[in-house]
Amino acid sequence: MKTYNTKYKDNNQLREFIKLNNIIDSKKILLQVFTGICDKLYIEKLIYEIKELLPSINIIGSTTDGEIIDGEATKLSTILSFTIFDNSDITILQSTTNISSFQAAKSIIKQFNNIDDIKLAIIFTDGLNTNGEGFLKAFNKFAPDITVAGGLAGDNATFKKTFIFTQHGICNELAICAILSSNSLVVNNSYSFGWETIGKELTVTKSIENIVYEIDGQSPIAIYKKYLGDDIGDKLPSTGIEFPLIITTKEGRKIARAVVGKNEDGSLVFAGNIATGQKVHLAYGNIDNIFHDSNRCYNELIKKPIESIFIYSCMARKRLLGDTIKNELIPISKIAPMSGFFTYGEFFYFSNTNIETKNKLFNETMTLVTLSETSNIKQIDTIENEFSSTTNTTIKALSNLIKETTQELQELNNSLETKVKNEVMKNLEKDQQLFEQSRLAQMGEMIGNIAHQWRQPLSAISSIASGVQLSNELDLLSKEEISQNMSVITEKTAYLSDTINTFRDFLKDDKIKKEVILQDKIDKALNIVYSTIRDNNIEIINNIPYDMPINLTIITGELPQVIINIINNAKDILIEKDIEDKWIKLDLITKEKSIIISIEDNGGGIPAKYLTKIFEPYFTTKHKSQGTGLGLHMSYKIMTKSLGGNLTAKNSENGAIFYIELPIS
Repeated sequence: MKTYNTKYKDNNQLREFIKLNNIIDSKKILLQVFTGICDKLYIEKLIYEIKELLPSINIIGSTTDGEIIDGEATKLSTILSFTIFDNSDITILQSTTNISSFQAAKSIIKQFNNIDDIKLAIIFTDGLNTNGEGFLKAFNKFAPDITVAGGLAGDNATFKKTFIFTQHGICNELAICAILSSNSLVVNNSYSFGWETIGKELTVTKSIENIVYEIDGQSPIAIYKKYLGDDIGDKLPSTGIEFPLIITTKEGRKIARAVVGKNEDGSLVFAGNIATGQKVHLAYGNIDNIFHDSNRCYNELIKKPIESIFIYSCMARKRLLGDTIKNELIPISKIAPMSGFFTYGEFFYFSNTNIETKNKLFNETMTLVTLSETSNIKQIDTIENEFSSTTNTTIKALSNLIKETTQELQELNNSLETKVKNEVMKNLEKDQQLFEQSRLAQMGEMIGNIAHQWRQPLSAISSIASGVQLSNELDLLSKEEISQNMSVITEKTAYLSDTINTFRDFLKDDKIKKEVILQDKIDKALNIVYSTIRDNNIEIINNIPYDMPINLTIITGELPQVIINIINNAKDILIEKDIEDKWIKLDLITKEKSIIISIEDNGGGIPAKYLTKIFEPYFTTKHKSQGTGLGLHMSYKIMTKSLGGNLTAKNSENGAIFYIELPIS
């Protein structure tokens, strides 16, 4: 067998190519057409020209989000890949996709003849109407031993209309399948992923097949906006390709689910099913992992007999890697002739797994299928790719930053959970249990504060990286622009690092007694709540004197907890009462044997009948979904038992005042 690839220009160029390579009309020829020109008339004319030159040819084709020819990634071009087989038979099958995706696949499978002789099914389906996972479910059920490759058609990320076509015609609601039957054809496959999870674990709370209505009780668009910023959320579904949801299969594999559609009701359409109750993470492309995994693919492939390579790779890889996608493609193209396209979803077959899950729908993944009608293996050296551009060095650094900071937050969270469990096991007294419950609730609020503080700088970094990449592609990137943008990124990453340090410092050493500067502990608490206070238009009036530092010996992690609890309570009451000019004021009162931090708000005060009860466990005036009644009780216990001081409250003409009294040693 032989494969000849060309970039189509016009009919004359095509005639010359066929003549030069001595391609003779035969039913043994499979032509794969990958085109970024999503124009029905253009494709119909192209099919006509090809059939006029080669009337017996078998054609399968798809519109794309980019095309692949040997080591080059193109866009808005048309790639023709002629594979001439010696000992394999080709059958082209098709089905409409205006029925369920499962039924569309089942309709194709029903057309199979001599199923035991089938070595490969190359499948292209429309990218917007097909539920890829539902489609493959039929293959898992009715044809589990057939290797499947291919993917969902693209339309240059416009998400309006994709086309699928054969020698018989073209349609935007179509699934097609090229069956290769043979006794000698050797088929192998591999894939490269590289996306990393980011942020906390989320739960899909409402979904139907591949349509997700709620995540953690919120619309999925709201979740994208919350964690990735308004720009990402507003530009869905196109931005959702680069930031998919990651699910973990029963076999422990991480699989991405990319957004391919947005509905008017706020729900999102994903390329594959996501069940209600499924645990998911947001994800991003880790450059280092992507290239490392691609190297692994290459080093696996060179150990196998290969005469032709076909790649069906996710559009997100091309958009993330830009020009450096060639680092992934060029080495593979040196093994054998190579072609393919960038998809809206990739089909992959696992040969060493159980019947139910052999076929998988991938997103964000480069899938490869290799063919050979001989058992000869070429002698090729292994390779390792390196990053080769300033732009990718920057993106690599950002990828590492996100990975490490996410891991630190997760470790801190895990550490917190372990710590809580250990404390509860050591001491089952009621007060200790209450303390830990309230501590967990406060940590949850603090993680939310961290997320608030991260949104703007992460959005800015993403915008700068995209701008640099675009300028580079347009050949407009100057050294001055690189320098300016890198300075901004450095500033933003320093801010992110400071945020992590603040959170880490708050958690560590919370049971260690040592000398501290009181003003520093007050600032630590204010830094943690600052973003939520600011976002709710509350003014902090800070009258703490900083010109004369006050040294105290206390248990370091507990005073900020008390301050945060009181400020959060003040914030909640100001929001609940919808006070017009909201403020929270901090003052410091020095006495002979103690220091008092006063925290006052203008929320109208505490009803007199509750003033004597506010420090009791489980007492709260909030709805049970908004408060546990443990915060002030825990704060009182900390002040009186752990810090040897006192916590009191009274009403002023503006609102409530809390007095945190600390002894001077």
